[in-house]
Amino acid sequence: MDGNTIKNAFFNLIKTAATLLFPIITFAYVSRIFHAEGMGKINFAKSVVSIFSMCAMLGIHNYGVREIAGVKEDRKKRSCTFKEILYINLVSCAVSYLLLFAMLFWNSKFRGYSGIILIYSINIVTLVLGVEWLYCAMEDYKYIAVRTCAIQIISLIVLLLFVHEERHIYLYALIQVISAGGAYIFNFFHARKYVDLKGEKELHIRYHIKPVLYIFITSVFVKVFTDMDTVMLGLMSDDRVVGLYAAAYKMSTVLSSVIGAATAVTLPRIAYLIENSTKEQVQGLLKKSLHFIFMIGVPVALGAFLFSKTFLTILNGSDFIEADISAKILAIRTFISPLNGVLLINYLTPKKKDKECIMITSIAAVFNLFSNYILIPILQQNGASLATIIAEGIEFVLIIVVVSKSISVKYLFQGIWKYLLASLCMVMMVILICQLINNMIVQLGISVMVGIFVYFGLLYLLKCDLVLLISQKIIKRYFI
Repeated sequence: MDGNTIKNAFFNLIKTAATLLFPIITFAYVSRIFHAEGMGKINFAKSVVSIFSMCAMLGIHNYGVREIAGVKEDRKKRSCTFKEILYINLVSCAVSYLLLFAMLFWNSKFRGYSGIILIYSINIVTLVLGVEWLYCAMEDYKYIAVRTCAIQIISLIVLLLFVHEERHIYLYALIQVISAGGAYIFNFFHARKYVDLKGEKELHIRYHIKPVLYIFITSVFVKVFTDMDTVMLGLMSDDRVVGLYAAAYKMSTVLSSVIGAATAVTLPRIAYLIENSTKEQVQGLLKKSLHFIFMIGVPVALGAFLFSKTFLTILNGSDFIEADISAKILAIRTFISPLNGVLLINYLTPKKKDKECIMITSIAAVFNLFSNYILIPILQQNGASLATIIAEGIEFVLIIVVVSKSISVKYLFQGIWKYLLASLCMVMMVILICQLINNMIVQLGISVMVGIFVYFGLLYLLKCDLVLLISQKIIKRYFI
């Protein structure tokens, strides 16, 4: 990765950390107020709204990044493309709201959640107006990071000041909506830095319809195994089970999102290289992204598995200990989900392999729905967790089959045995520490410090390319 990509990865990590860290803090705080049932109600409502948000967005985030990245050097073309995509997005937003209101009117199950669903639905329009895809395409990750951190800090202060009892559940939902919506509204007005909103009356909107629909269909299937498990749990069980699953799922999502954030910045760069550079440069950047995920993801996944009960206790309280098995199962998502994201979104989407993306995600989604239908009645939240991992695994295998037709998979994964070997040694050391120390917090703290030292020390001895590169940059910056 070049210097600009590393800088963007740093700012995107800050943005993602803020997006996830503050919700973790708030989740830890409010879960002790609302307990498993209240958190189940909140997460069920959010999952329902997220489905309509997906309908409103039409997969435009990935498409917008791809298209704007291709014309980023020409302000006139960039502005025209921006307005064409935004107009499509506004129409899809209106349709999404109509569908949401129809569902609340006709379905009695959802009417019981109508108040909290309507509050969270405000984020649908703010998400559309946020045009995050413009900033990602222009690689303005610094602005996104600063804006996100500022809004999240203010929201956290407001939350701690006003949310103290179970009856404050709707106030909590409103604070979440304002924190996300406020950040997106800033985006819309700041967009004038990159595009001209006036002029160019002749827009070619029809050009975008077909590719947008392709990516939208892919987004639908992706959404099936990211949110439908929570919705199906809510329909087939109760709020407490949904709350337990949400606690386990949030832990794996936070870890996988932080890992994926550093590689998400390669989407506009790969899109640009595909159009303007050589196959070797694309392969090289993709390989580094995958190796970074393995380098961080494998040890983090193992750590999440070993300390799942500790994390649940610290973050959510003893009321959520029953989610331990689900958290252990979902620990696998920590690295497999970012791997799927890089290969599917950062490589196949810029390559315009839209039909292949639909095929991959549709098969994985069908397996997810079928697995949820079979496993939830038997295993409850653990069944939903297993269904998620099955879908992620099937998606990974299918992606590899498609990617292998244009890039050497052997080249991409060459040398990953080093991460696996170092992780195994780290786990053995952590297990030994856990046998010698009983205090949960001390156990975790020492395990993290010793584990990091052992893991990266071994990778350095094994001459891992990424570790050597990072070491050289650190030494050059601070010691030479």
